Amino acid sequence: ARGLFSDISMNGDKLVFTTEHELYLINPDGTNLQLLARGFRDNKYFFLPSFSPDGSQIAYVESDQPAFAQ
Repeated sequence: ARGLFSDISMNGDKLVFTTEHELYLINPDGTNLQLLARGFRDNKYFFLPSFSPDGSQIAYVESDQPAFAQ
């Protein structure tokens, strides 16, 4: 998908990824997909998600512009 960024938790049990307007959490085997944030309505873009060292928090960039504006 366009604008895809991802990170895996330090213990390897969770993966966080973005599409242009959404932020998701999933197990590495593809199970338990969870939508964490959606930005369609506000025209927000999400990218560069990153787990905290203990895996309890996720930081990400939210912008009014796509990551690869042309």
